[in-house]
Amino acid sequence: LKKGSNWTGRYTVRHRDGHEFPVHANDAPVFDDEGKLIAIIGASHDISEQTLIEDALRESEEKYRNLVKYAPAAIYEMDLKGTKFLSVNEVMCNILGYTREELLSIIPGDLLDPESRSLFKERIRKKLAGEEIKEPVEYRIRRKDGEWINTAISVGSFTYSNENPSRVVVIGHDITDRKRMEEELRRKHDDLNAAYEEITSTQEELCRKVEELTNREKQLNEALAEKEVLLSEIHHRVKNNLAAFISLLSLEGSYDVSPAGQMLKKDLQNRARTMALIHETLYRTRKFSDVDMDVYLTTLVEQIVNSYRTDRPLSTSVEAKGVTLDLVRATPIGLIVNELVTNSLKYAFPQKVTLAGTEREEPCTISIRISADDENYLMKVSDNGVGLPAGWDIQETQTLGLKLVNFLARHQLRAKIEINTDKGTEFVFRFRKSSKMDTKDYTLAS
Repeated sequence: LKKGSNWTGRYTVRHRDGHEFPVHANDAPVFDDEGKLIAIIGASHDISEQTLIEDALRESEEKYRNLVKYAPAAIYEMDLKGTKFLSVNEVMCNILGYTREELLSIIPGDLLDPESRSLFKERIRKKLAGEEIKEPVEYRIRRKDGEWINTAISVGSFTYSNENPSRVVVIGHDITDRKRMEEELRRKHDDLNAAYEEITSTQEELCRKVEELTNREKQLNEALAEKEVLLSEIHHRVKNNLAAFISLLSLEGSYDVSPAGQMLKKDLQNRARTMALIHETLYRTRKFSDVDMDVYLTTLVEQIVNSYRTDRPLSTSVEAKGVTLDLVRATPIGLIVNELVTNSLKYAFPQKVTLAGTEREEPCTISIRISADDENYLMKVSDNGVGLPAGWDIQETQTLGLKLVNFLARHQLRAKIEINTDKGTEFVFRFRKSSKMDTKDYTLAS
C-alpha cells in the first residue's frame, strides 16, 4: 500500500453460523509523519442482494441473446430514436441479403418505403409512450438486390432496469409469399365471382328461354290439337261427301239400267269407296300424316270382294305389315289396287278355266304385297286366273280402269311397272321411298 492510495474489492466472509456471503470492502492505509504505515482503516458491507440481482440480469441477458440468435424470425434492436441498428440476428441478414456489419452501418428507416417509414416512426413513438397499438403491421422493405418484400413487424421495448427502456426491439416476418398467395387467392376469388355472375346470368337466360320454349310448346300443342280437330273434321266431311255421292249413284233413274250401266255404277261406287275408306281410316286411327297400309288394304280388298259376289271359292291375301305411307301416295295405291282387284274379279276367273284342255280346279287367289328395302317400295298385285292376251301392252290399253292404273303409277307414284303372265297375272310396281308428290297430283287422283 502506498500513501494516498486505497483498495477496494469483494470478499467472501463466513458467518459464525457457518454460511458464507459476499461483502464489498474499501481499505485505506494510515501513515505517520515519517511515512511509516501505522494502521489500515477498512469499511465493508453485505452485497448478497446486489449479487443476486446482477446474476439474474446476466442470466436473463444470456437467455435473451440465445432467443435472438436461434429465433426463426428477423429480430433487431435499435436506439430509441431509430437512427441505427444496435444488433441484428442472422435471419434478418438472410432475408435482406446484407451482412451483419453492413446492416449495423445502415439507418433503419432507409430500408423502408416512404409510407412505411413514417408509419414505423409513429408506431415507435406510440409504443414508447405506452399507447395501446395493434400488432403486427405490414411494411415494405427493400432488399440489398433492390427487390421489395412485404414484412409483418411487431415493435416492443427492452430494458435493463425497472426504469426507462434503453432500446427498441423489433420482430419481423417475411410475408412476401403469403401476400403473393393472398393476391392469387383474391384474383381467383374475383374470377370465381365473375364466373358465378356469368353462370347466374346464363342460368337466368336459360330459365327465360325454357319459359319461352314452354310457352311456345304450349302454343304449338294447342295449334296441333286445333289442327287435328280440323283434319279430323275434314276427313270426316270428305268421307261423308263421298258416301253421299255413292248414295246418289244408287238412286233409281240416276244411271243406265243396262248391264253395262250397272257395271259402270258399281265401278264408280268402288272408286268412291276406295277414297272414302282412306279418309275413314285416318279419322278412325287419328293418324293424319301416315296411313297404315296393311289395315287400309285389308279393309279395301274385303270391301271390293263383297261388292262382286261370285259362286266360286275365292282366297285373298294382303301383306303390308309395318308399311305406312303418306296420304298423297296411299290414295293412288288404293285406286290402283281397286282397279286391279276389280279386273281380277271380273275377268280372271270364268266359271270354267281350262289349261291344256283340262278343267282347272285350283282355288281362285288374289294377293297384294308391299315390301321395302333401303331405297324403294315394291308392290305386287297378282291373281292365278286366266292371264292376259299375248302381246298385251298397258300403254295401248283402251279400258278406263287400266288407263287409270297406268296414269296413277307413272305420274303420281313415279313407279316402274312390270307385268308377268307366267302363272295368271302379276303387276309389279317399284317406286322410291324418298319420292315427293305435288298436291296437284293428289287432286288429279281425287
